[in-house]
Amino acid sequence: MGLPFTQAFVKHRYEVSALIRNAAKASKLLPENVQIVNGDIADPGSLEKFLDQTEYLYLNLNLQQHEKLNEFHTEAEGL
Repeated sequence: MGLPFTQAFVKHRYEVSALIRNAAKASKLLPENVQIVNGDIADPGSLEKFLDQTEYLYLNLNLQQHEKLNEFHTEAEGL
């Protein structure tokens, strides 16, 4: 779900940065003008650094209703 939104934001000329766990995989999938930032939402340090430079945020998480807020799961095809 995150990739179609990213492509749409780029198409409408927004500056897009993506917090990515796997930069090599992301660079093959994301439009070339997306700024790739290495990090992980489960790592507060990398998340804070990313958010300090962010004006707006679109968050796409893989979470089931019955799970606790601190249970993070990567998407099968996620970056």
